[in-house]
Amino acid sequence: MANCRVMILNLPSPPGMDVERDFAGSYGTASPVRRTHYGHSGDVVFPVFMPYLATAVTRQGWSVHIVDGQAQRLTADALVSAIVEQQPDFIVSLVSLPSIYGDLTLLGRIKRALPDCVLVIVGAVAKTLANEVLHKEAVDFLVVGEYPFYTRPIIELVRAWQAGALPFGRVVTPAAQEGASTDARGDSAGAESGQSLDDLDLDVYRAFPMDKYHYAYLGTYGELVNYFPIVSSKGCPFPCAYCPYPVGFGKTISYKSPERLVDEMTFLHDEFGIRAFLFRDQVFTARRERVQETCERILARRLEVQWLLETRVDKVRDDLLMKMRRAGCNRIHYGIETGDADLLRQVGKPGVDKQTAIEAFRKTASLGIRTVAHVIVGLPGETRETLANTYEFLGELDADNTSWNFATPYPGTALFDEANRKGLILTCDWTRYNTNEVVMRTEKLSGPELSSLVRTLSRRDRTRKVLKRMRRAMYDKRDREYVVRRSLRKLAARAGG
Repeated sequence: MANCRVMILNLPSPPGMDVERDFAGSYGTASPVRRTHYGHSGDVVFPVFMPYLATAVTRQGWSVHIVDGQAQRLTADALVSAIVEQQPDFIVSLVSLPSIYGDLTLLGRIKRALPDCVLVIVGAVAKTLANEVLHKEAVDFLVVGEYPFYTRPIIELVRAWQAGALPFGRVVTPAAQEGASTDARGDSAGAESGQSLDDLDLDVYRAFPMDKYHYAYLGTYGELVNYFPIVSSKGCPFPCAYCPYPVGFGKTISYKSPERLVDEMTFLHDEFGIRAFLFRDQVFTARRERVQETCERILARRLEVQWLLETRVDKVRDDLLMKMRRAGCNRIHYGIETGDADLLRQVGKPGVDKQTAIEAFRKTASLGIRTVAHVIVGLPGETRETLANTYEFLGELDADNTSWNFATPYPGTALFDEANRKGLILTCDWTRYNTNEVVMRTEKLSGPELSSLVRTLSRRDRTRKVLKRMRRAMYDKRDREYVVRRSLRKLAARAGG
């Protein structure tokens, strides 16, 4: 079988934004920056789907080349030159929602420079906005799959190209669902023909510019820690109306085995000096016994690493949290969404109530694990009263940090359908679908009102946290070091600015 040159491409961020394409269920998130050209300005998050595709390509005996326009800080000109020099037969790239226009413009330029190269895009956008993407005529094929499982249809495309028989249709779907299937409890049932998260050759990491990836969070004592993204499971079976992950990552959970997971962590630690990991799982603790085994393997290997995760407040227990803390867990992100009990029921978050959340935060904090409360502002039914309830609830939770996000009706979610039906959507300018801007109103609050309320409440919440931490710093070493380190960083930033 003839060789094929496959390029796996992470496009640079478009002008005016830094984009994290595989966040938000592979719809992507974005932050505004002053940069006026393609490139990247801040931390670069490792794109987790790329090593899985690189593994599949190399196993076929084909050539694979990695180009990460963000990590390499490539301008549009530099990117096109680098691609033309490599002369790939296939290019596979993930396009995100907030960067969709800039991504497609740049892909169109690449296509004009290499008209015989087959351009393929993946991601939630390929699944939910196929007509809009294909109308731009910048790409040849869209692959519909579940992150990070796009490999089978891409392999089939390459084989068809080698045989001179590319399909007529431009939207390519897998013949059967990839990855392991699960029931509502998240129990893996397996799939004979599907790809497993264990299907990863660790040596493919050597093809990436590993020293260029940085994603900093505060550690236990306020120090900045660089976390490397890794996936140990993917998918979410819960019916939350606003959530993009079931669309992009699937509604069933597929698991990486604890043995393979800790092998991967050990490899990254030993080969690249990575000492902290960001688990990209949607519900890391969905299966407790699996987490316990993972922790036991980390401890048995004496692997000195830190790690953070995201999960639900109804999926943690005291014994599990204690084991996780011993194995290096130092930060947990919990999805709270709202502090109003009626609104919480309306958005479809079964099994979660305010008391369960309070207990989870207290248990976590008592073990010295930092907590982050994720809040969504502007869901249907949101009022001034429900936002006031959220603010008061955040005071009860006493999280170390709060992440404030505006409700974003991603195409393909139940929230999009509801907001569209009720006339709540303010814009379909996808560049604004970044969770930092208001793109939908509520029945009683306008877009400007939502923005103003969040500015006020988030400022009050930050002030409350600072005052509590300063009081605790008199008695608690963790808070004392946190306050000192944070103050020094602010002084350094002002001196440098």
